[in-house]
Amino acid sequence: MSQNKVIFFAIVTVIAAIIVFQLNFDNKFEIMVDISGPYVGTTFPNDLGYDGEGIKIAVIDTGVDHLHPDLFGFGPGGKIVGGYNFVDESKMPVDTNGHGTEVSGIIASDGQLSG
Repeated sequence: MSQNKVIFFAIVTVIAAIIVFQLNFDNKFEIMVDISGPYVGTTFPNDLGYDGEGIKIAVIDTGVDHLHPDLFGFGPGGKIVGGYNFVDESKMPVDTNGHGTEVSGIIASDGQLSG
């Protein structure tokens, strides 16, 4: 690869990172399950009786807000059964960005609450 192509790629990558950061800066999230579910055709699993019971999923992301009401807390009765900070094992896996909580909510929440 020529040096000009490498420099162009680096500039585009930096600009894209700046744009994404600016778009995500306010961290505003809205739950729109009533619109998005039917739009992509995801009501059929529920119609067939599938509710996710017994399914275990690991999320490797920015952490998770274990106090978020849609995730029903940490431990027995909650949706979050454990966590580990792979970046700094001396710290709790608390979500300081919001992305990990959003991903976990997409996977595990029932959409009854928002926040």
